[in-house]
Amino acid sequence: MAMTSLLLFLALTSTESPERCTRWHGTVSGNDPSVAVTVVLCERDDRQVHGTLEWRSRQSGTNTRRIAGAWAANRQSLALRDVGLVGKPKPGWTFCPIDRYELVRTREGLVGEYHSAACHDDAKVALVPVR
Repeated sequence: MAMTSLLLFLALTSTESPERCTRWHGTVSGNDPSVAVTVVLCERDDRQVHGTLEWRSRQSGTNTRRIAGAWAANRQSLALRDVGLVGKPKPGWTFCPIDRYELVRTREGLVGEYHSAACHDDAKVALVPVR
């Protein structure tokens, strides 16, 4: 009986879409041109994406952002936004939510821009996958 229950559990859970996570390193260049980031993107088959972006800069400080969004139908472009933000800005700096990340897939990784209305910041973003 226990073996039958285990097989039924495995059959039911294997039909669910597994979540796939990838890790990326890169840069963000906006109000602070010296930002290094590490990004974890997790997605399911429905193209929905969520993850974290860890921001490190000797100039502005550090923060961790929870991000969410979706791949376009062709999976060549990715739209994200901040859904959470915790950070330690250096004196004179403020961290604001990013309203929109617009990234496109390239041979090397993901490139694009972000926009933060609250910080009047438009930045270039470049990410490469961690292998």
